[in-house]
Amino acid sequence: MSKSALLLAIVTVLFSQSAAKTVQSEDVKLRGIGHVKISAEEPDEDWLNLRFTDVHSGRVLATVFPEKTDDSFRSHALSSIRFRVLHPAGFPDPLILGIAMGAGASDCGYQVIPIGVVHGKIRNLSSQVLYFATQGGIYLGRIGNVQTGLSLWYVESTDDVEHYGPHKYRFLFLGWNPRKGSFQPLYSRTSRRYDSEREAAESFRLRPEGIIDAVTISSWFPEFGC
Repeated sequence: MSKSALLLAIVTVLFSQSAAKTVQSEDVKLRGIGHVKISAEEPDEDWLNLRFTDVHSGRVLATVFPEKTDDSFRSHALSSIRFRVLHPAGFPDPLILGIAMGAGASDCGYQVIPIGVVHGKIRNLSSQVLYFATQGGIYLGRIGNVQTGLSLWYVESTDDVEHYGPHKYRFLFLGWNPRKGSFQPLYSRTSRRYDSEREAAESFRLRPEGIIDAVTISSWFPEFGC
């Protein structure tokens, strides 16, 4: 590499680092890796990310970005990102839950990213985009009597009743596969109409302590303003 090219590369890296806006950070001990600094970065809306940096060496171990999609269902442009360190039984411990938010005209949308250590690597544990709006949520815990996993739900797209009120909800169920180190699709169901997303979730016997919805996220991150 020529001196001019090397200088340009260095300037580019320094500029990108200075432009990054760190909105949240926390030092966390990850099993098999050690102490890692997790940073939620908002350089701009197109490059929201979670950065994992070795505390001792300063080396970036992983950078996780929300998924971009043109799906009209996910109509909220993501504008902020945060994370929560969780310790649910039956999953990689700790489980880092990335949460990217976008505000719409009358509600907010959320993309959640479950992140953990699998085979010594920091990974997004879901191959599916996990997205819900204000009237929706996710669940981590027991599904049925034996399966540990994740559930995602949102208002059924064919339900054309008023924006707020009784709705049918579409539920996706994913089981945790420790051998593959990822959530694997199990099945999907549509609920009958319920006045709230919590009622719909409880109709599938999802335990309240495992539910993460807009109310939960607002209590964690009131600055989201949703």
